[in-house]
Amino acid sequence: MSDETSGFQYKPALRLVGGLVIRNLDEATEFARRYEASRNVVRRDSLVHKLEGARTAEQMADAANAFRAWIEGEGLLVGFTE
Repeated sequence: MSDETSGFQYKPALRLVGGLVIRNLDEATEFARRYEASRNVVRRDSLVHKLEGARTAEQMADAANAFRAWIEGEGLLVGFTE
């Protein structure tokens, strides 16, 4: 990931099943890339592509929203943390 995407922060951070906390797009990208139990692998792969390609503030916000929607759809989001 680039310095630009590392700068995007989820506020508050996303707390996932198993206690994992996602604070930025780099962590979101890494999680999505490694998550093998996805209900829809094509959607996950498309999400990873969107996360990896995010460069502008608008693209990063879109990718961040897409990641949150994806984890909600997968039943992985359990809450938020500081």
